[in-house]
Amino acid sequence: MKKKLLCFILLLLSVVQPCFAGQKVIMAITGIEADSRIYKVTDAFVQKIARNMQINIELKVFPAKRAATLLKAGLIHAELARISAFSLSNPTAIKVSEPIGELLLYAYARADTVKISGWESLQPYRIVTVRGLKFAEKFLQNNDTHELNSIEQAVRYLYAKRADILISDPWVLDHLLLSGELKNLHIQRLEPPLMRIQLYSFFSSRYPHLAREFNRALLEVKKQGVIRQ
Repeated sequence: MKKKLLCFILLLLSVVQPCFAGQKVIMAITGIEADSRIYKVTDAFVQKIARNMQINIELKVFPAKRAATLLKAGLIHAELARISAFSLSNPTAIKVSEPIGELLLYAYARADTVKISGWESLQPYRIVTVRGLKFAEKFLQNNDTHELNSIEQAVRYLYAKRADILISDPWVLDHLLLSGELKNLHIQRLEPPLMRIQLYSFFSSRYPHLAREFNRALLEVKKQGVIRQ
């Protein structure tokens, strides 16, 4: 009788508690290249979360629109980093309550003598950005703005004095300005940031258990000081 009861309890536990060990999760990231330094740094963060969850997470680069379509169809498990408003266009997606990080946008100039205090203060200047930077497009629609295909092109455009200010996130640009052939161009990042907005991970509605576990693991990893706020 005791053996039957024990078997019943073990069977019940296996049903009501999801098994994560060994599970492979496909998580999308957008807006970066798979061979970039920022991808490697981000993937290192994600793998610490994965180890805490005892699962395998494969961080894959997708175009933003395709990633959203795949998530909605449940063909990928999650997207790593989206703004909170992503839920408006993907209402069935499950937002992880703890932010994965934050998006910062800065103005860069050839000299730190340029003074700014928000988007409106950029009006007198010629602006260059990388094509597809949606927040910049929104706030700079009335400015003299030129869009280029890569951040390297934008930096050289600024250095050639064809623009006064470059708008970019600091993740990729700061690394470029500190290494390689661009580090001698003396481009300055201007403080304070133009925008600071929190980013969240979103899971397909098919995987609510993974979303809960990811949130738990993310909180624990942050407590360990692995992910900077």
